[in-house]
Amino acid sequence: MKDFGKRLKKIRKSRNISQRELADYLGVGQSTIANYENNLRFPNMQKLRLLSEYLGVNVELILGSSLLSEKQINNPIEIEKIKEELFSLLMSHQEEEAKEHIEVKIKEGLDPIDLYEKVFRLILQDVGLLWEKNSLGVGTEHYITAIISDMISKIALKKQILPKPKKVLLMNPESEGHYIGIKMLKNIFESFGWKTFLVGNSIPFADLARMLRENKIDVLALSVTLNEYINPLGYIISGLREMKEFSGLKIIVGGQASHAKDIEKTLPEVDYFI
Repeated sequence: MKDFGKRLKKIRKSRNISQRELADYLGVGQSTIANYENNLRFPNMQKLRLLSEYLGVNVELILGSSLLSEKQINNPIEIEKIKEELFSLLMSHQEEEAKEHIEVKIKEGLDPIDLYEKVFRLILQDVGLLWEKNSLGVGTEHYITAIISDMISKIALKKQILPKPKKVLLMNPESEGHYIGIKMLKNIFESFGWKTFLVGNSIPFADLARMLRENKIDVLALSVTLNEYINPLGYIISGLREMKEFSGLKIIVGGQASHAKDIEKTLPEVDYFI
């Protein structure tokens, strides 16, 4: 972390952002930014995330753990433009052009995790909204989803190798057919050195408990897109919480439905919502 301040300063200046502008965005004093850049202070995770958003780079890059850091610092990627161009190609059924577009951007320095979070995820949300408004047919929705799924499978994330990796089991609730989010999350966990167990749609509760037990799972990650599947998810979580052997199991819930109103009251036994 000794070069954190130097790296932060270089990224900030490459974006023509003043210390004052950055300080105002983070809600801190300008002296705090100066202390960051002089390695006298270090931001917490919330501030790191805000730095990432404002500077348009991945947190890993700011921390110096990305092999693309110099390339990204000197050639900032316009994420919003990439998203708009890809969305246009997908909507006009130009599959090969869409894949080539992303391949070029990856070579230019686009961080794959930024691609997941700020391009693929947002496009899938837009497609879902268009479908809900009946402005998009289910055939086109499935077509776009399949292409993005294929790109996710082919875009390699750099994986850390850990001697004793943590373990995560990833699952959708019963009948939940939206699997892309959990597929991206699997790859992200693996990029940080975790051992993953992706089981797709909900498996019988007894089998789920058996997998958690036999594989000594540390985290259960659940993805829910439609609100109608929140309650079935609650039954799974409550059942696990009643079992003492899983008292140390962490449970995280993500997906579009995880933003539903009062979700934390509906699923009070969840450790983290993402």
